Parts: sequence; C-alpha cells; structure tokens
Amino acid sequence: MAKTNNPEVGLKKALQYAERGWHVFPMHFNKQAGDVVKMPLTKWAKGDDSQRATTDPAVIRRWWRRWPHAGVGIACGPSELLVIDVDGDYGAASLARLEETLGPLPTTRTVLTSRGRHLYFKTSEDLPTSAGSLGEGVDTRGVGGYVVAPPSLNQYTGVKYRWADKNAGLAPLPDPWASALLAAKGRGAGTGLGSVTRRISTTPGAYALAVLEDELDNVRQAHPGERNDALNSAAYYLGRFVGGGYLTVDEVTDALVRVAEMKGLAAGEAGATVASGLDAGSQEALILLQESSATAMERDIEDAVRKLRIRDAAARAFQAEKIAERHARSRNARKMSGSEFFLDLPAETPTLWGDGKRILWIDGEPLLICGDDGTGKSTIDHQLMAARLGFRDELLGYSVTPAEGIVLYLAMDRPEQARRAGNRLYPDSVDIDFRSNLAANLAVWRGPLPVDVLAGPEVLADWIHSEFGPVAEVHADSLKDVASKLSDDAVGSGINSAIQEVVSRGINWVGLHHQRKASGENRRPDSLSDVYGSRWLTAGQGSVLMLVKAGEFDKDQVEMRQLKEPSDRVPALLLEHDRSRGRTRVVEASQDPEQILRAAGEAGATALDVAAAMYAKDKSEVTGAEKKKADRLLARLVKSEEAVKRAGRKGGEGGTEPTRFFPVEDEGAP
Repeated sequence: MAKTNNPEVGLKKALQYAERGWHVFPMHFNKQAGDVVKMPLTKWAKGDDSQRATTDPAVIRRWWRRWPHAGVGIACGPSELLVIDVDGDYGAASLARLEETLGPLPTTRTVLTSRGRHLYFKTSEDLPTSAGSLGEGVDTRGVGGYVVAPPSLNQYTGVKYRWADKNAGLAPLPDPWASALLAAKGRGAGTGLGSVTRRISTTPGAYALAVLEDELDNVRQAHPGERNDALNSAAYYLGRFVGGGYLTVDEVTDALVRVAEMKGLAAGEAGATVASGLDAGSQEALILLQESSATAMERDIEDAVRKLRIRDAAARAFQAEKIAERHARSRNARKMSGSEFFLDLPAETPTLWGDGKRILWIDGEPLLICGDDGTGKSTIDHQLMAARLGFRDELLGYSVTPAEGIVLYLAMDRPEQARRAGNRLYPDSVDIDFRSNLAANLAVWRGPLPVDVLAGPEVLADWIHSEFGPVAEVHADSLKDVASKLSDDAVGSGINSAIQEVVSRGINWVGLHHQRKASGENRRPDSLSDVYGSRWLTAGQGSVLMLVKAGEFDKDQVEMRQLKEPSDRVPALLLEHDRSRGRTRVVEASQDPEQILRAAGEAGATALDVAAAMYAKDKSEVTGAEKKKADRLLARLVKSEEAVKRAGRKGGEGGTEPTRFFPVEDEGAP
C-alpha cells in the first residue's frame, strides 16, 4: 500500500507555519502522462495568492478536514519569502558561479528535496518567480510561486521533504541577489507577452528557427518524470526570442504543444506550461531590446553553444560508461591482438554437444532448433537442458558437456504447456536429487519479455544480467516471442545483434524457431531458406537443426537434419519421441544416401560408408545385402545427376583405392 501524509502531522505543521506568517495551503502530488506534478488543492488565481493560501487557523483546519492526507504548500509572495530552488549537480555548479559574482549566500533555513535543496530567504520586495534566469538548474520562487514544505511526502517516489537543520535561522536575501532578480525581470518595462509585440527588422530568422528546433529536441529526449520540466525550460528559453521579436507566440506554442502531445502530455496541461514559460521568458527579452542586436545575439549564441557542449560531453561520457559496463559484464575478452585472435586457439574444440568433428553445438556459437508444430522442438531442448544440468551425459547418441553455471530458460511460448512437458523428465523418486539441482542451477522466466529487444543490441543482455546475474547459457522458447514481424530484415538483424551481444558476454544461446509453411517448394525442408523469417535469423547461428515429421501415420517419429554446421555435418537421424516420459530415442540413422554424402563433405564416401551410416552400424557389421542396397541407391543418384562417382582402382602406384561418391554441388568432387 502506498504511503501517504500523516493527517495530524500535516495539519500541525501547517498551523505552525501560519503562526510564523507564512501563507499555507493543501497540495498533492499527481501523476500525469508519466510526470509527477505538484498541484494545489485550493483554487488557483494567477497573481492573487490570497485566494489559494492563508494564515487563518480556522480555514486551515477546514481545508485539512476536507483533504486530511494533503501535503503542505507555502505561497512565497504573501509570506515575504524568496526561495532559491537548486536542482541537482548543474544547479549546484550554477549556484557556485553566482556566488562568485554576487557574493556568498548566508546560512539559512534549507529544505532537502528529491533532487536538490530549497534555500529560504526573507524579503520585503516583490521578487519574481523564475526558471533558470539566474543560471541552469537554479529557479526562484517569489511572487506567484510556491514551494512544497516539510514534512510533505511524494507518494510516487517515496521522498519526504525535510529540513536540513531545524535550528537554522531565516536569513535575509542579500541586496546583490535581489537586484539580479529584479534586473532579470525587467522592472518597469511592462508585464506579460502582450506588451512586447514588435518584431525587429534585423531578426536572424534562420538562427531563431535553429534554436527552436534544438529546444524541441530537448523535449523529445526528456524521460518520464522530466518531460514537464523540459517543456517549461524550453518555453522559458524560447520566450526570450518571442519577446525580442525573433519568433511569434503562435509558432512556438504550436510546435512545443505538438511535441509534448507526442511525448504523452495532455494538450491542456502542455498549453498551460508553455504559456507560463513563454510569459516568464519574455520578461528577460525586454532587457535584450535595450541592447544592440549584435550583443544579444552573441549572448544567445554563447548560451546555446555552452548547452550543446554540455550535452555533447554528457553523451560521450554516458556512451563510455555503457561500453565499460558491457566489457565488465563479459566473460570473454573482446579486445585482443591479431596473434591472440588467429593463433591462440584452444587445444581442443570446445564442444557442448557432439563428438569428434560431428558437432551439434559449440561453445560461443548459437544453436537454433527449428521445426513445424508437433515435431518436438521443446522436447529436444528440455532434454538438452537436463543434460547441461548434469542429469545425463548424452543426447541422441552424442555427448553433452555439463554447463558451468546457471542455465536460464525463457519459457515465453505457452509456458504452462512447456511446464507440463518438462515435468515428465523429472520423476518424483530417483537417485539424483532433481529438486535441489533445479533450484540451484536452473532459472526460468515465464511469459513475454519485459524489455524491447529491438531497442538496442545490449538491451536483452543487460536485462538478463540485471534480472538473473551471471548465467552460463540461455534457452529461448521461442524466437517468435522475442519480437514480431520476423520476416522483416530490420527485425531479424536486430534479434541477431541482440543474440550476438549475449554470446559475446560469454553466455551460450539455444533458440527454438519455426520452419516456413510447407508448400510444393519445401514439402521436405532441407535448407536454411526453409527456416521462417529473415535470413538474419540464421546468419549468426553456429548450428541449425531442422526437425521434420517422418510420415503421416506416426506422429511421434521425426527426422532431424543439420542445415548449418560448425564442423562436419551430422548425418540425419530418425527419432522417436516418447511423449509420456518426455524422452527421445534414435530409431536409426538417416537412410537418405544424398544426405549422407553431404555430411561426408569433400572426402566423399564409399558404398560401405553409406551403408554403415544408413543402418547406424560399424562398417565391419554391415551385411552384404545392406551394402548392395546402398550400391543401388547410389547408382540411382549418379544416374539422376545428384551424385558423382569416382571409380576406384586395384593395386598399382599408390595402392588400392575404393570407389567413392560425391554430391554434385561439392566442388571437391572430380
């Protein structure tokens, strides 16, 4: 439950402030389009503080009976207060420069806020409320302005306004500071935008429009919680140009309100903020009219250039921080010499799943498992996760090395169905303690991702790190739930970049995906073009496996083919799923001799090699009938020009060479 202001404490403090002669009123924090704004609960009449604040105890008690959880606001003008609002590091730096020019400020009552501090000073002059007229990050609250007073609580941020030192006295505002505020206001030159209507004939329109566009960019780039302040600051700054005749009220108002609406602010609220900012900014423009246009222009240019330099430096610093963070989170070195990169290879191939040169998944390269609905992609992946967790040491006849760290399963596609399917792998009573292993070594995210993976290459990797800490590998079920419109190359490229960033941080990746809808052209999918979506989805994969239904009558039998391989191609396998136990067994190796030839590579294969692969036997176990069948099938491939035969020879120089066969597209074939 959200915290609220204590009714008794709020009323007590409001009465105490009223006894000091400070005019108080009830206020609250309100969230509008993502921004938290401070709003009086009493009627607001601009320029007449008496209608919204009072020192009358009876009125104050009546207000707090109506709004018992209200915060306490103080109207500065009738309270003879001038409050300097110092916002963040920029405000502190600006205040230090002002003190060098105007003299140091005395110690006074100070309130600590969420982003800075409020310095309270007493004054008998009608000093203005301003936004940034003294310096960036330094605002003032005087006539027409108010502040939030302790112990008010912002229920959205949890920040409570509090006095820095309750025993500090209220100091008078030094004369040089009061004079600076009055000078910025343009005393005696008129009030509001209505008194400044003439346009200077020598207006440099191009420069003014460039400044307008720059301020619009500031509003566009503002984050939630900062948008209203950014809009007010832009309006104030542009008000100087409006007051000087460089821009018109309508063109500035229309442009700012339009951008504010795009950022989610309500039109009415945005219009009021812009009008207030333009009004305040135009007052400073009255002074500019008394200067030469060249002097005013130089001052504005210097100010604009300073802002651009600060923004540019901040952008560079922020980018450097992000790069350093990414490098710090990577377990693999990214920066290395050419000799390290090309020559210092590991002594053994870092195989995660496979044996010898037949590798289904290699360390540091993503694995993609594809197939139509019902082909058992999740079933295979669940068994692969179990093997990586140490529950078994092989899968489909190939060795699996255990993971060195946390395995993360992104169960995005029908998580409850995936949950039930995976449960079949882990019976209640076995020698291995499944529960403790799964609790310690497997992390699961259930449902859609909470981040936009396409927002930047680092977004997915950063989210994984912040949510789960260091992990060894990720199993994503499935790619269609990572982003939509997978056939769009921009989307495919974005997903590929996100996966590569994950892998570059030393985190292995397994993704599940679908094939293209079967048609006359891909009735039997056997190439990367049969994988659904943009080519970028497979471009960054180290290995791609395709599961294809073996026939119409046995729904539990599928054929697995390796469409992309990190080393020698793994021969196609005929698999059978035991869905009641969540397990898969190899029925036999592929009986497709063309696939066997492709897997053999440039070395080609003999009829005996093909027969051994077809029947999953050692060559010494192949029968004469099995070899003859392989001979007949190979002869058909040669006749249909799908294979090339290189006749063998007996004896002679170089010894006996058997007859070998090659796929026709293999450039190594004779």
